[in-house]
Amino acid sequence: MSENQYSPLTQTVVRTLTDKLYEKRKAAALEIEKQTKELIKSNNMADVEKIISVLEQLTTTPNGNMRKGGLIGLAATAIALGSKHSAIYAVKLLEPVFTCFLDHDSRVRYFACESLYNIVKVCRASVLVKFDELFNILWNLSSDPDQNVRNGSELLDRLLFSILTVPDFSVSEYFPEVLDGVFKALEDPSPAVHEITISVLTEMQNKLDPKRSDNVKLEGVINVLVIQATSQVPIVRDIAIQWLNQINIYYGDKILPSLPSFLISILPYLFDNMSNDFAGSRPLSLPNDLNQRLTSLVKTDSQIPVEAVVEVLLAHLRHERTETRVATLNWIRHLHSTNPTNMFRYMDRFFPVLLDLLSDPTDEVLMLDIILITDICGQPKQQQQLDIRSLKLGDELNQELKTISPYLVKFNIALLKIELFPLRQRLRNPDQSDSTELFQNLYKCWCNQPICLLSLYLLSQNYQSALELIPRLSDIDITMELLIEIDRIVQLIESPILAYVRMDLLHPDYQKPLTALLSALLMLLPQSEAFSILHKRLQAVPHLAVLESMKKSMIRGAGSSFSPPIKIKFKELIQYFDRVTQVRSMALRVHHKKMLEEIARQKSE
Repeated sequence: MSENQYSPLTQTVVRTLTDKLYEKRKAAALEIEKQTKELIKSNNMADVEKIISVLEQLTTTPNGNMRKGGLIGLAATAIALGSKHSAIYAVKLLEPVFTCFLDHDSRVRYFACESLYNIVKVCRASVLVKFDELFNILWNLSSDPDQNVRNGSELLDRLLFSILTVPDFSVSEYFPEVLDGVFKALEDPSPAVHEITISVLTEMQNKLDPKRSDNVKLEGVINVLVIQATSQVPIVRDIAIQWLNQINIYYGDKILPSLPSFLISILPYLFDNMSNDFAGSRPLSLPNDLNQRLTSLVKTDSQIPVEAVVEVLLAHLRHERTETRVATLNWIRHLHSTNPTNMFRYMDRFFPVLLDLLSDPTDEVLMLDIILITDICGQPKQQQQLDIRSLKLGDELNQELKTISPYLVKFNIALLKIELFPLRQRLRNPDQSDSTELFQNLYKCWCNQPICLLSLYLLSQNYQSALELIPRLSDIDITMELLIEIDRIVQLIESPILAYVRMDLLHPDYQKPLTALLSALLMLLPQSEAFSILHKRLQAVPHLAVLESMKKSMIRGAGSSFSPPIKIKFKELIQYFDRVTQVRSMALRVHHKKMLEEIARQKSE
């Protein structure tokens, strides 16, 4: 370069600046700093820019000493500019230094660290416009083969870190972009990486607090955590669930729009112990605790994405883990109690799965499934209850009755499976086994299938109360489906499961009402195989037992025959049955009337 090319620097200064001795380069840098300050004082910023351009050209020359001189000169210029003037020149000062970090000479890379440190120290937050490149340089330097370069990069890293902690800058709004990468660092086999990553995640988690930051993109963060919560690496999964739990604590019911995501994250891992690497003194069943917190958030007036939640629950009803199936059933029951109207729209999807669960090998799942089904069937103001004041009569109701009936029949059959022996034992004496509510809910459900209701009487040995139902059977339309159900009851009476019902024909207190009940069924049946079987069974009842029953009745006095448990309100239940029957009959009449009108219309055409 000629002296004009160095202008406003003199050739002497440039020659000294590019000397192989560090002390001479340092002296030239001090001269450049002094000259730059004078230019600033005289407001000659054009010459300041020329100095920066000259120094930039030096950093790109093949000569290593010239590159070193250019680096120290840029640092001196930045110091001269000071914090007041350096901001507008920050990018011009940084970019020449960046290129030197790719130099093969380790001494050039070291002096680049030194130069960049001084520039960043002066420019402070102004360098953050190039943060992506700065960060990329730092992580590359952290593995530099030269120890001096690595030491220099550590100093630079600490300086940059101190700048980023100023209040004006918040990383929390960028959590969705950076969180996934931080979690991936947990998969590194190095214990040191694990330790620092957990420390970083803990600090980031604290920044979720809305009192500390109001610009967290919550939905984006939750989406990342859902993915991490399904990781096969235990520590990743544990920390992700802990984050979700903390978000729940911080934001309360504001997270309800993301309820499906939370359920996806925790349902498969309920009651999981946290990994030893992370658990420490924390609770061992954090997913379970989070599940309980979420349940308490959902109330009657809560706004939740019901359809999305239903999809998640359906996907987990058949999960291989018992805890997951139990939790899913509890969620369905809770949502049905808090939001029955919306949940009822999805019962056509839930019911087949709930019926399949009646053969679940786990007692806890089985009992909860039955309770849930009875809750659904006995829920006030729902369509199964068929309250006359809340239902429309016509084709719609008739179709609903047709939809409900097969489920009731299947459930009735399922009650007779060997797996449900404990439940049948409870039904045989609901007053003593504290199952009164279960019986009454089943009763209301069975009202839509009168013959199924009779089977409930038989299962629970409430024969005397069943006698009140007998006269009402004559008011019911005897359809083919109803006759098939009577035939099925006859077959069940002859089965080993209901052997105790047959034995009750010999019991002095049970014989009379049970005989009357079976005789009524006999009168409803046409001449068929089931008729013959039931007729033979009634003929086999010994008359001595009948006489003994009559004798005891006379001794006890009128109206003192065996009475049902006092806790079950049979009077209210039979009135409920009458209302259901009335609604059903009216619906059928309206349906038949419309059918006749349609036939007449077609003939007239």
